[in-house]
Formats: sequence, C-alpha cells, structure tokens
Amino acid sequence: MKTNSNNPNCHEVCVIAMNGTAYRMTFQVLVKVVFSKLQLTSVLLFCFMVAMFNAPTHGVTLSLGGRYLIWLFDCVLVTSLWMLQFWLIAWVNVRAGRQIPAPLTVLSAVGVAAAVWMNYLISRELLGGPALSMMSVWLEFLRYQLIALVFEVVTVSFIMPQFEQISFEKWGRSIFGTKPQGEIAEESGDMPEPTQTQHLRVNQTQFPVEGLRYLKSVEHYVEFNYDDETRMERAVLRDLVDQLDGVDGIQPHRSYWVARTEAENLIRKSGKHLLTTVKGEEIPVARNRRIEVENWLNA
Repeated sequence: MKTNSNNPNCHEVCVIAMNGTAYRMTFQVLVKVVFSKLQLTSVLLFCFMVAMFNAPTHGVTLSLGGRYLIWLFDCVLVTSLWMLQFWLIAWVNVRAGRQIPAPLTVLSAVGVAAAVWMNYLISRELLGGPALSMMSVWLEFLRYQLIALVFEVVTVSFIMPQFEQISFEKWGRSIFGTKPQGEIAEESGDMPEPTQTQHLRVNQTQFPVEGLRYLKSVEHYVEFNYDDETRMERAVLRDLVDQLDGVDGIQPHRSYWVARTEAENLIRKSGKHLLTTVKGEEIPVARNRRIEVENWLNA
C-alpha cells in the first residue's frame, strides 16, 4: 500500500512489537482494529481476568465489579494515548518525509504511566486511600507494564494477523530513513524505468524469475511455484515482492504474489473473491485489493 497524501490518517507507520515483529498499518486501519469485535472482546475478557487477581487501587479494597470498571478505564486510557501517539508519528512522517518507526512497548508505556498515576489519584482523592512514595508508584508502573506486555504479545500474535490491511515484515528492514525511491518518484511525477529482475536472491540461493508462477507465504517460509517444481525457502514475502518490482505480477493477498502469465479470472465463491490461475488453483484476494486486482486483469 503506497500513500502520497498529506493526511497522516492515510500514511502507514511501521510498528515494532516486543517480540521483534514489525508490521505496517495506517491510522484508519488502527481504528478498525481497535473497534473490531475481536479486539473489544479481548479487552473485556482481559480486564475481567486481571480484575480477578490484581487490585488497581492502592490501599483500598473494592469489589470485583469495581476493580473491573477501573481496569476497563485503564485500558481505554492506554489505548487512547497509544492511538494519539500513532497519529502524531504518522503526522511527523508525512511532514518530514520519513519512515520513523513506532516501538509498541514505548507507546504503551506512556499510557501505562498515565493509568498508574490516574489510579493513584483515584485511590487517594476519591476513595480515601493512603499516600504512597514515588518509589511505590513507579514499582506499580513496572507491574502494570508487565501486564501490558502480556496483552501486547497476545494482540500481535493472534489479533493483528487477522486483518489483511496490515502487512508484516522483518524488524529493521528499511524502517528508518526517507521514503522509498519509488514513492518519492511517484510524488514528483518522475517514475524511473522498471528494470527486469532475472533472479530472486534469498539467503545464499538464487531463484529464477522466468517460469515463476506464484509465491505463497507459509509461516516463516515462502513457497516458490514453478511449472515443473515447487521449492521452499525461509524468507519474507514482502522482501521478494520488492525484488519483483518491474515484473508484471500482483500481490492479491498478503500471503501471495502471482505472475501475470498465470492469472486467469477473478471469481466469487462462498462470499470470498478468488483469483484463478491457468492451472485451476484458487488464490484468495483481500477485500481491500479486489478493485486493484480487477483493474490489473482488465488492463
């Protein structure tokens, strides 16, 4: 997904998770994730589980319902500040023409600190709890941060991959610096002439582009499908798609790349759009890429 708008809502930000996973999404996609049924259900269940074993107030005993409401308030506060920081980073990236990454743990730490101090004020001012030393408050911050890291791992591992608009990549791969050259050229109206890629370089192996039918991402590996063989190699699909710049093909889904010579029709089956190949395979098409695939087939 390329963006050349001055609107930060449309600009992708690379987010780096604690486990080393890096993924890109726009602010609009972030809003969609936050308000999805999957994420909201996870937050409600998470708050209930934490409320059963952890008291958010200091020196004040509350019922399970009271603890649950405060934990829910904390989640709303942390998420709101997380989204605000994401939007600000996107705004800076648009203004500066850069790709500044957003460390997820750092973004959540800001919201966690705010939640800890808010809980302390609620305990002391509204519920009559005892005053605490600054050391005690910051130790409480560390406890909250550990809880937030657990939820972060769950979100990145199980919730984010459910959204096709989010693209995953290796941590540290072209996430710093200026915009990609192709994007800069697109904005200036001076697109470079594409160069034909002869081989895909993966680790110490070269895969010929000639005869390549499609690529399929399978966990940490990529499946190379040729006319007469199928080969597997540990790789990241996004890296290979970048190498295929200038080759007539398309990425209809975050897990696939298809050569133009192999694509045949765009069909709909069981409510899902599929790209059929000349050999009859059916490749899934992401909802947000259907029009692009349709225009590519008709070009």
